[in-house]
Amino acid sequence: ISDKAISELIKLLKDENKTVVREAICAMYRLGLRAAEAVSALKEIIDSEGPIMRAAAVEALCSVLKDTDEKAERLGKTLSADEDDYVRLLAVSRLENLAPEGEVAIPALLEAIDDDYRCVRLLAIDVLALFGEKASSAIPALLQKLSSSIPLEQEAAVKALEKISSDGEACRVQVEALLNDKTEMVRKAAQSCIESWSKEESIQHTA
Repeated sequence: ISDKAISELIKLLKDENKTVVREAICAMYRLGLRAAEAVSALKEIIDSEGPIMRAAAVEALCSVLKDTDEKAERLGKTLSADEDDYVRLLAVSRLENLAPEGEVAIPALLEAIDDDYRCVRLLAIDVLALFGEKASSAIPALLQKLSSSIPLEQEAAVKALEKISSDGEACRVQVEALLNDKTEMVRKAAQSCIESWSKEESIQHTA
């Protein structure tokens, strides 16, 4: 496809016919980096259209943007501001694909662990873990999640702390308290986390 044809497709992103716009968005996704000039129009769609169109535009924007931090920043904004559960879940799932790069989105992920939608909360915790020590600012919030009434959140928080806090010094006491938790998967996660920290400490002492 020629550059001129791509330019014509980009113009269709502002067409009054929504079906035409959807098709143009799909074309941008398939074109990837060749459609870099579509960034501005796709951002406008994300900021103004309905949830289905916004979700499609998020996917297309991730395809046409080359810079990882720019992708992460845009996804972080969508995660923080979009009112639709599915669109926010899509944003956090695309951030999962970028991690451990794209740490500019860590503040948005930190907000998302208190999202109204449980799936967004859980995935945000998992993605924070992928950043390792880069996400150390999330430790206080993750420690609060250890007392959640939802075992899945407790388990996810323990596993994230294991990756983010390498020696466990800041949170060992709180994690050890979960060794007596009523839920087996939480107990197992806590045991695995403590063993991992202990192994790391042993390596450091012998180094």
